[in-house]
Amino acid sequence: MGTELALESLIDCAVLPDDCKSNLQQNGYYSGTHQLLYVATPKAACTTLKWWFADLIGQTVAVRSAPGSPESSPELVIHDALGRVAPGSACLTPAEISQAINNPDCFRFCLVRNPFSRIFSAWQSKWLLREPLQIGPYRKHAFYNLPVTNIAEVAMAFEAFLEFLNSVEFPNILDQHVKLQYSLLCPDRIRYSVVGKLEDSTELCKRLSVHLGSAYKPPFSFGQRNESLIIYHPTLITARAEELIRTMYAADFDHFRYSTTKPSSQGELNENALRIALAAVRMLRGRHQRIGEMWAEYHANMEYLQNRLLQLQQIIDQQQLNFANLDNQRQQAREEIVRAEAQLALLKELWLGDGLPESL
Repeated sequence: MGTELALESLIDCAVLPDDCKSNLQQNGYYSGTHQLLYVATPKAACTTLKWWFADLIGQTVAVRSAPGSPESSPELVIHDALGRVAPGSACLTPAEISQAINNPDCFRFCLVRNPFSRIFSAWQSKWLLREPLQIGPYRKHAFYNLPVTNIAEVAMAFEAFLEFLNSVEFPNILDQHVKLQYSLLCPDRIRYSVVGKLEDSTELCKRLSVHLGSAYKPPFSFGQRNESLIIYHPTLITARAEELIRTMYAADFDHFRYSTTKPSSQGELNENALRIALAAVRMLRGRHQRIGEMWAEYHANMEYLQNRLLQLQQIIDQQQLNFANLDNQRQQAREEIVRAEAQLALLKELWLGDGLPESL
């Protein structure tokens, strides 16, 4: 769906709500060449659209070869690498964001997703799979260790996660993957050319095609990336989970006009298919655990090396100070010698010239 909001004045990024400002800085992608701003919504095809944007600005190869990403798969490196290889197009400054959201010639778009499928997908990819970049702060909570061996247990584990969000974090949800889309995008403050829906991106693709002309490539022709192992299915949404999602994400349902009834399935779900998916979940959990351990070792080694470097620098600084003191002492000694030599020369002159007192 498209939105055309009338702005009474220019928008300063600095005064936008914190969630929106942070999302713009982390997930705003701008091309001056194409006069285009894409504001990504975590867990709304953002991996796919970020790769599409990287291709648009000719940075795909650079992203794939960029070193140093902490992400757990090659597809996910787009989330941190694009900002490093194309800083003028990602990781935007508040000034760059303000310019893009106020530029009348800039095509601004975002994509939203049904809250039911979005939150289930986020829970699955980040918490069920124990993604090392997200899971750290949540290990101590009860929902973390719940069993997931069948359909009923998966549904109860998801419900327990929602109960945690509702009782511990809501309304100030911490992780961007489960924050309200409304708070991340601020569609009441920012004039988007199109606010598209993942469930039907026809209008978005049409408007992008008109704006980009010959540079246009269909965003989803690159294929879906970062797909879920367990498909969304209403069977996995308990009555309590449905109630919690309706309550916490009320603004998303209302503003983006989604039904508050959980949507129908995206495919068939049975115990056999789930058994295979959960076997993959166990394998990925093991991989993610090892990746997390490796990153913990890396950070521990880096911290040790940084501390050791600081210690060595302090030793060097102290030695340099000692050398400086020695230089001062040598200089003082030289001055004393010069004065003593001058006094000795004076005494010699007096002695040889019979100028010394008779008492000597």
